[in-house]
Amino acid sequence: MDKFESRLMTKDMKENEKGYLMTIISILSIISIGVVAMILV
Repeated sequence: MDKFESRLMTKDMKENEKGYLMTIISILSIISIGVVAMILV
């Protein structure tokens, strides 16, 4: 049972990490788009 629980925990951590990376990437892309828009305008 303990092994199963720890496995679930690591899976959750990996999912969290993925979400965190996606958030950072989306924020960076939004910022870069804003910078490009400011340069063009």
